Amino acid sequence: MAWWDDVANAVASAAEAVGDAVETAVNAAAEVVGDAVETAGSLVQDGLNALTGNSPLSGIAGWLGGIVSGVAKLFVANVIKGAWGLVGGVIGGLIKVLGGLLTGHWDLALRGLVDMVSSFLGGILAVGAALLSLIQTIVPFNSDERPLTKAEKDVLRNVFRGSLALYNIRIKNTSGLRTIFTLGNTIYCSSPGLNIPIQILVHECVHVWQYQNLGYRYLVDALGAQTIYGRDPLHACAPGNAYDWLAELARGTTKWEYFNKEAAAQLIEEIWTDGKLTTNEVGTTISTTDATHGAFYRKPVEPEDLHFKLVEEFIADDNPPSVPDRYDPTTTEVIHCPRDGKDHTQLAIDSVKRMRSAWNFRLSRFL
Repeated sequence: MAWWDDVANAVASAAEAVGDAVETAVNAAAEVVGDAVETAGSLVQDGLNALTGNSPLSGIAGWLGGIVSGVAKLFVANVIKGAWGLVGGVIGGLIKVLGGLLTGHWDLALRGLVDMVSSFLGGILAVGAALLSLIQTIVPFNSDERPLTKAEKDVLRNVFRGSLALYNIRIKNTSGLRTIFTLGNTIYCSSPGLNIPIQILVHECVHVWQYQNLGYRYLVDALGAQTIYGRDPLHACAPGNAYDWLAELARGTTKWEYFNKEAAAQLIEEIWTDGKLTTNEVGTTISTTDATHGAFYRKPVEPEDLHFKLVEEFIADDNPPSVPDRYDPTTTEVIHCPRDGKDHTQLAIDSVKRMRSAWNFRLSRFL
């Protein structure tokens, strides 16, 4: 029956490809429309803040701008991204389910079912989150929110290149809740002055990337990973938790795009902290190694100078350094959990390439 196995495999692969294409196409259309609405809200918010500056009216202007932006985000979550994402997830997931059932590829059928459920629940969670964010702005008169700084944008452009639209990303106070998390384009944090350590910002912006490229289903996928694998706050570095990308490799998941959403973000963060870039002068033994944070991402996309060869390296640090604590800079924390000390350069190269290859349809990425 080898011929039947070949046919079944081909049909299953085609069903998965078509299902993914449908989800991608619908999400892309929702991105274009939703981005226009969200950008309009952000422009009003930024315009009011710019007009009033540090004047006595700045507080009320920031509050009104936050409400306008919040209403736009609620509309995007409810009518555009939520509804369209549900349609794309159901149709794409159904294609995978049928393809899996017809060919006996039960794993494909399960992935299709997960896509359908994730799209539905993700939309509900997104609407609820957008509504709570709007209420948080209106009721406590909380306008403690800011856009990305120029320095932060420069870092993120270097990491994501054109795959992430930065203009609508906002950092907002958690109103006392001691945590950092991301919902859609909004990063919530309780760090003093809303200043997030760069490596954490890179991690959270991977979740923004997931939202912009996968839709709201990423919310359910991320929560599902935390539910299944967990992460005990008292033993945050216990092996196998949701943030442990080495555990994904141990489970047989070799491609970054199939990592659980928290592990995927954590890998990109650790490539930022642990990656290196070595410049070798061709025809000589002269070389220099840049081991500063973000070095791995600085290899240019354009053709290199033929006089030099740039080589990336990613050794997963088994003895990471301590840095100021993200919530209390007067204390310290390890920059990330200890890893295996082994060379994972090819995984890093493939993962970054896959992330950057995503075409972002948001027009706001040009702002």
